Amino acid sequence: MPNFNEDFEFSKSTHTNNKIREILLDNIPAAIDVKDSTPEDDKNGVDKWVIRKHNLHPLSVDVKSRRDDPKEKGWGDDLALETFSNVDNKIIGWTRDERKKCDYILWFFEPTNRSVLVPFPMLCKVYQELWEEWKVTYKTSRQDNGSWFSESTFVPREIIWNAISNRFEGKFVERRYGKNFSLLNFAQVIE
Repeated sequence: MPNFNEDFEFSKSTHTNNKIREILLDNIPAAIDVKDSTPEDDKNGVDKWVIRKHNLHPLSVDVKSRRDDPKEKGWGDDLALETFSNVDNKIIGWTRDERKKCDYILWFFEPTNRSVLVPFPMLCKVYQELWEEWKVTYKTSRQDNGSWFSESTFVPREIIWNAISNRFEGKFVERRYGKNFSLLNFAQVIE
């Protein structure tokens, strides 16, 4: 069973931090610097701040570092999504928590330097809708955090991206108004 304290120390290593900085600077438009979060930010789910040029507001990132790359090991290409941060007290996990003050989630797989960067609001919405289905469909395990257990489901990366794409490609109109809805009719109604 994974150990929270060991994983936390691993995530703070110099190699990991240097690679994360490089990944964020390379993938966030207008990024010029990456700063560590404050302890207060960390409590709100923010590990890094990406500073951007042109007076753009900084973007917050929660980093999920993994010691193993499941893809390299032949276990599949999955991402750990937390269902409960405290199983016994039924406290929802970060992935479903819409109060989390975070713009992006970055998974970093240390042995291969592979990474996945996902917009948190989109991931959160999708997981709020699908977590129960995914929990019974994909591997789910508990993590020992000392005095409590958290729980995560390991969902294939491709499934997550497909769910985000399907949820946000404009299907909300169909969900709200039905399959026979026509934008032409809608445009006439609002004129």
